Amino acid sequence: MAESGEAASVDVAEKLVEMAKGVSSLHATASEARDLKLARCYKFRNQKDLLARWPERLELKDEGDDVYSYQGRMIVTQDLVFRVLDAEYNELPAAMGMNKLAKMMASRFIGISNTQVRRYLEVNEQHAQWRQRRRSQRVHAVIATKPGSVLQADLTDLKRGGAAYLAVNLRKATAALNNSVNSAHGFRPVDLAVNDLPERVRKLVVQRLRQASSGTDPNAKASTVS
Repeated sequence: MAESGEAASVDVAEKLVEMAKGVSSLHATASEARDLKLARCYKFRNQKDLLARWPERLELKDEGDDVYSYQGRMIVTQDLVFRVLDAEYNELPAAMGMNKLAKMMASRFIGISNTQVRRYLEVNEQHAQWRQRRRSQRVHAVIATKPGSVLQADLTDLKRGGAAYLAVNLRKATAALNNSVNSAHGFRPVDLAVNDLPERVRKLVVQRLRQASSGTDPNAKASTVS
């Protein structure tokens, strides 16, 4: 009896998948969309539970062979979810991800949740072989050719903080750096970024930077222009 019941479940799952292939993208009205959203809230253990608890105001269509549909989408009971997913996934590219598969299931079936799609893929060996791996990014060293040529900052997540938040903080950080006295040569970057910078000041800045980088002048950070 158990074997015959299991075989019957496999047959129903295959029929569900076969009938769902003819389902195209449906353009529902606002009321139909609300009813479809309501239908997706129900989860039925088996066919008996489906017939007993299906909302009366929603028109259930009998497709024959123990297959039922609503608004052109096949209704999958919980005892058939993973059989249907297995039958569908076997005909799809192994590299298909969770989001695409869940969207496809939602367009064809009622009763298969995104969580069930994720759990199915987690234990599917074929999907595990093709799952994309995130590679760690290499950090390349940057050598500055002149003072103030490199600006480094920790950026916020655009999805959380927003681009406007990031732009404001970046402007604040840039303004603070440009108007702060450099401890190595004693000048502010904004003071050095002028067209008529005296040659004496330029040579002094270069001299102090060389002394600070070589370590020959321990007081270079504290020195100022007389």
